[in-house]
Amino acid sequence: MTPNQVVAYNLLRARQLRGLTQDQAAAALEPYLGLRWSKASFSQAERSVGGKFVRQFDADEVVAFARGFELPVTWFFMPPPAWKDGAPVKLSTPDARRFGTELALLVDLVFGDDSHHCQLLEARLAEFLDSLGPDRLTQAQEQIAGAALRAAGIVRHRLGDVEQWEESLRAVADHLGGLRRQLEGSVGEAAEKDGER
Repeated sequence: MTPNQVVAYNLLRARQLRGLTQDQAAAALEPYLGLRWSKASFSQAERSVGGKFVRQFDADEVVAFARGFELPVTWFFMPPPAWKDGAPVKLSTPDARRFGTELALLVDLVFGDDSHHCQLLEARLAEFLDSLGPDRLTQAQEQIAGAALRAAGIVRHRLGDVEQWEESLRAVADHLGGLRRQLEGSVGEAAEKDGER
């Protein structure tokens, strides 16, 4: 399954979630696409999931889908079920065209695959929200900003815990090193005494 087929799958899911016919969905998307898709165009886009023709969606369309269906852009990149007819569904990308790569890669790409990426995303978001100013934030942006601040606080608290543990462990390691040196000194002295006898 290509990334465009993933978008097609989620386009169908979004339409079904909203309980719309293809004609109704085309009408809902028209203001955001700048044109109205015909029923045949909509059907062809949705059939891209398993059809021979795979529609190539662009960023403008994905943003229009998010606005028209009132869903986040990330919705359209969420992976479909991992298994189909008893076989794993793989993501087809140029670097893994022959065997495909794990479909779960999409989750990492949507949400970030480690805390470093999350911190980078959080910093970019904070930078953007700061540039808007507090009086211009939507309710959703205020909630996101608040959640980001809470998450940052939790991370700082946890890092403080880690730093405290690291300091304690260094003290224990230094103490053990001192005990080892004392023991080595005692063993050396005992060996000298045995050698003198």
